[in-house]
Amino acid sequence: VADLLAKNGIPFREAHEVVGKLVRECGARGITFADLTEEEWAEAHPIFATRKPPMTALESVSARDVPGGTAPHRVADALEASRTNRDHARAWLAEARARHDAVMSRDSTGPGGA
Repeated sequence: VADLLAKNGIPFREAHEVVGKLVRECGARGITFADLTEEEWAEAHPIFATRKPPMTALESVSARDVPGGTAPHRVADALEASRTNRDHARAWLAEARARHDAVMSRDSTGPGGA
C-alpha cells in the first residue's frame, strides 16, 4: 500500500503513516484492507480514490517486478540462476577433488611414498 503511494510521488514517510493509520483502524474494527469501502480508501488518501493497492499477498509480491524482486517470475529466474551456479560449483569441486586425488595418489606411490 505504501509502495503505491510512493510510486505516485508521496514521500515514503508520509505513505508509511497513512498505512499505519489504516492498519490500526482495520485492527480495531477486526477487518482487512479488502473489507474497506471505496469511500474509506479515498478518505485514507486521495490517491486511493483512483488507484487501489494490491489486496492479496500474490498481488503484492507480483507488484515488485524488478530484478531481485518478489514477483513470481523474478523469484523463478533467481532460483534458476542459483541452480546454475550450484551446478557450476559442483562441477568445479568434482574437478578439484579429482586433481587432488591424482596428486595424492602419485605422492603415495612415488619415491618416499607409502
